[in-house]
This record gives sequence, structure tokens and C-alpha cells, in this order.
Amino acid sequence: MVIGLFLTAGIVQVFVANKQTYRFNEALARMQENGRYALELITSDLRMADFWGCSRPGKVKDNLNPGDDEDAAVPFFGSLPGPPYSPAVGLLGTEGATAAVSDEIEIRGAAEAGLVLAKKMDSAASNLIVAAAVSQDCSGNPPRPGVGALCPDDLALVSDCRSGDIFQVTDVAGAEEGAALSHTQRKEPGNNYSPSLSEVYAAGASVYVARRLLYLVATGAGGQPSLRRREHNKTQPVAEGVAGMQITYGRDLDLTDNVHRANQYQPAPATPPAGWFNNVVTVRVALLLQSTEAGLADSPQQVEFNGRTIPCPDRRLCQVMTGTVTLRNRVQ
Repeated sequence: MVIGLFLTAGIVQVFVANKQTYRFNEALARMQENGRYALELITSDLRMADFWGCSRPGKVKDNLNPGDDEDAAVPFFGSLPGPPYSPAVGLLGTEGATAAVSDEIEIRGAAEAGLVLAKKMDSAASNLIVAAAVSQDCSGNPPRPGVGALCPDDLALVSDCRSGDIFQVTDVAGAEEGAALSHTQRKEPGNNYSPSLSEVYAAGASVYVARRLLYLVATGAGGQPSLRRREHNKTQPVAEGVAGMQITYGRDLDLTDNVHRANQYQPAPATPPAGWFNNVVTVRVALLLQSTEAGLADSPQQVEFNGRTIPCPDRRLCQVMTGTVTLRNRVQ
């Protein structure tokens, strides 16, 4: 009987040790997977910063009306400066005020929608006729018609390599040549009081999705910190277990050598001077990851993050992942 008790105790001890090892390895793998996915998504979006079709930022006109922006009283992009949508700035960011507050970074640019004008506009205020079929893929009850990657209320960019216009799609309707995108005046944020674009675009001009993305760290519904991605007024969780984000900007301070490379990495100033982000050519992102499950480490862990020693709460696992991305639309 005594021998049997010893054997049973040994088996139980092996089982408990194996279970703890399994929990540890599973939590570590999940934490690293979340970190890799978060870095992949944010670096992918950063590569598209300042992309305005084949037009340069200075040739793009902003037709949105910030005076009618009903979100202006409570900006959905936190404390970031600038008008609701400005093609002159493809990147903005804020430095966390304290060690407990993570940085935020906003990315502006355009994304492919697969749409091309099928005919020349009748006038600068007329609809844009694109060579695509109208679909019912947009959300709503009943579903609203959309075309390509655009739905009513979405922000769009039309560009012909000489100039570009940002506008809000107010309606999508069928047309003989494909689909008609209207850009009449309306709110949230709405087109300005003169719905005319800067020029009459000819057939072959491209239409893109105009995007404004904000990455930030916030506490989720389950009380766990997570990386979140906000596009216009919609927020989605990206990865759980992201407890902090630190952004440093590689700025090209020597604009006379015609070589676009970072001379210095700096965090965003508390009050950035005008044009401070215009010289940014690379961005370095550091994520502080922690396991969603507590009690995995034998003793409390500590990691070095943002020049400080950060304790991991509740004997969780912690790790720092870092990635650097080049803003390819600024180094061409």
C-alpha cells in the first residue's frame, strides 16, 4: 500500500508538471502569434501611408466639410491634431503622456478599390461613372448598393496622375456603363457646400478607397489590454494581450543629399511643430505583449520597454516585439 501511494504521488506530480508546461508553452505560443499578427498588420498599413494613387499629396484636394462633422465635438481619433481628413499629412502620432498610456499613430492614404472611370464626367459636379457592376454587399437593412470596395458614406479618392479629389460617396446607383457614384453635399463628414471636384475627370481615371486608420491600445470587454484599429468611426480589436505600444519615427533631416533615409529616430513631440511628420521616412513599432492567462511564471517577471523596467502583473508572461518599416511612398 505504501509503495502504491508513492507511485500514485509520483504520477500525480508528473501530470501536474506536464500540465503546467503545456499551459506555459501554449500561452507563450499564443502571445507570440498575437504579436506577430499585430506587427504584420500595422506594418502593412504603414507601407501604404501617403499613398494617393499616382498623384502627389500636394495635388490632392480635400472636398470634405469639417464644419459639418458631427464627430468634431468628440473626435474619434483621440487627441491627434489636424482636420478630419487632410491629404497633406499621411502620418500623425502622439506620445503617451505617462508610462501607463501607450502611443497612438494615425495612418492616412488610399487603398485599391479596383474601379476605373468608364466615361468622362459631364461636369465637375456630376456623378462618376465606373466600369463595375452594382452589388448588394453593403451592410444595412435593407442592404445598400455598393460597387467594388465602396459603399454609400465611404470616403473615396479619384486620381488621374495630374490631380486628385477626396470626397464622400453619397449614393451608388446603376448606370448604362456600370455604376454611378454621387458626391452631393451631406453630413458625417459630408462633402462641402460646393460638390464640384477640382476638375472634370476623363475615362481611365482611378477611384480608390480613402482610408484613415488609428492604432491604439485599450482595455477590451474582458478586461484584457488589446491593440485596436479604428477606421473612420469603426473600431475593431486586432490582437489581445498587447499591453503597450511605443512608436519612434525615423526622420530624414538632411533633405539636400537626395537620399531618403532616417538620420535620427525620435518619439513624437508633445506639441509637434508644423510639418514635423513630413520628414518621417521610417517608423519603428515596439509592442509590449503579455499572456492573457495569469499565474504562468514561477515568480513575477520584468521586461525592458521604452527605456523602463516594466513589471508583468499576476505572474504573466511578457515579451517585447519590435519592427521597423519604411514608408515606401516617401522614399521613391
